[in-house]
Amino acid sequence: MAPLTRSATRGQSVEGVVKRNQTAAAAKRSRKAQPRSKAIPFGDNNASEMETNSPTPAQRKRKLAQAEQEQTPGRPTEKMPRYVAALEKARFAKNMRIPSHKFLVPPRLYAVLNGPKPTPEVVVNHGWNANKLSDNVMLIDPNTMLRGTRAQVTDCVIGKVGFKSGFHVWAIIWPEDMRGTNPVVGVAEKTIVPQMSGYVSMLGLLADSYGWDLRKNEVLHETFSHKVPAVSRRAYPTLFGSKPFEAPKKIYCILDMDEGYLAFATDHSYLGVAFRGLQGKTLYPAVSSVWGNSTIAIHYIGGLPAEAPSLFSQCMRTLRGMRDANQVPKLIPNLPPYIQGMLYFQQ
Repeated sequence: MAPLTRSATRGQSVEGVVKRNQTAAAAKRSRKAQPRSKAIPFGDNNASEMETNSPTPAQRKRKLAQAEQEQTPGRPTEKMPRYVAALEKARFAKNMRIPSHKFLVPPRLYAVLNGPKPTPEVVVNHGWNANKLSDNVMLIDPNTMLRGTRAQVTDCVIGKVGFKSGFHVWAIIWPEDMRGTNPVVGVAEKTIVPQMSGYVSMLGLLADSYGWDLRKNEVLHETFSHKVPAVSRRAYPTLFGSKPFEAPKKIYCILDMDEGYLAFATDHSYLGVAFRGLQGKTLYPAVSSVWGNSTIAIHYIGGLPAEAPSLFSQCMRTLRGMRDANQVPKLIPNLPPYIQGMLYFQQ
């Protein structure tokens, strides 16, 4: 007979104790098998406080319910991609560890996503440029291109409308199984050639374009002229750390020609700024592809006209131009985290 356990000696049968232990072990394995909730990588001014004083699950549940009932002024939660609607929920995510100043969502992005939808005529007018196609590319409709099957060439397509000022958002719909080895999205000047020989990451190869290579997860600019790769290419996005990022079918391109930056986002995450210093140029939405029979669509979501810069934005721009990102806390002791977040805006 097996020796009685401590619990069994108190009037419980061995079978009952064994059954209880098996139930507890099964519950433990079930908890381990459940995926942990991922923190949505949005900046929040209270992130540092959350790390040291995280609310209990009951408190988080009450706060989430309150956030769903009461919309934050200026940040409505309807008619948004899921990652924007989940912003309030991300504030209370237990395992959020992204610094609040790293990936601040541009306020103007909320205005575009919650503004009126563009008319079909506007969407068509912001489609692909039929006059800048190679003989290996055709348009299925004004907003969808089809690349042919010619080998050892890379084709590039740009949009009809270029942007020199204002804030603009559009979506690129590119299926994951139609990308090949060098799929690149970004912007380009009108002077870019529609085709190059070989399989290359065409956007970002020269000075007239800026691109994000979806396969290598790198942002590219003037890679052909720079002998040092680190000068012309860098890893992007960086908010996921060493974990490889797989770009989904739909990618949002965010171009602010007033501030002079290009950023990207998905339905779940704002990925941060990819390029800066774009002021003074006229840039067109662009893609470059090497995959035969690939279809790539563009959908213009909306934009905001250029507005006179406020005194606050001018001051912040001056400070960002003067500071070195790693020296700001040393130069200004006891700087509030919120001000640090403004100085590190989207960097």
